[in-house]
Amino acid sequence: KRSLLIYIQTYLHLTLQYLRLHMITALISISLISIAFALNNGVGRTPAMGWNPHNSVNGNFNETFVKANVDAIVAHGLDKLGYVYMNLDDGWQAKNRSDNGTLIWDDTKFP
Repeated sequence: KRSLLIYIQTYLHLTLQYLRLHMITALISISLISIAFALNNGVGRTPAMGWNPHNSVNGNFNETFVKANVDAIVAHGLDKLGYVYMNLDDGWQAKNRSDNGTLIWDDTKFP
C-alpha cells in the first residue's frame, strides 16, 4: 500500500508540474502575441477612463449637472490621471425621434 501511495503522490506531483509548465508557456505565448500585434501609437495604454452618470442618477440629469461634474473632475486633477471622458449613455435623448428616425437630444435638458 505504501508503494502505491508513493507512486500516486509522485504521479500527481509530476502531473501538476507538467500542467504548471504548460500554463506558464501558454501565458508567455499569449503575452508575446499581444505585444507583437500592439501598435505603438499610445492608444489602449490605459483603459478608457471617465465617468458615467447613469449609475448615480439613472439618466435624470441635465447640462448643468454634466458641466458641474466635468468641472469637479478637472478640479480634483483626475483629468491629468487619464479621466478624459464623460459618457452619457442615456438620459440625453428626447422621448421622440427626428422625422427621419434618428435619435435627437432633449433640448430642454441640453439647450
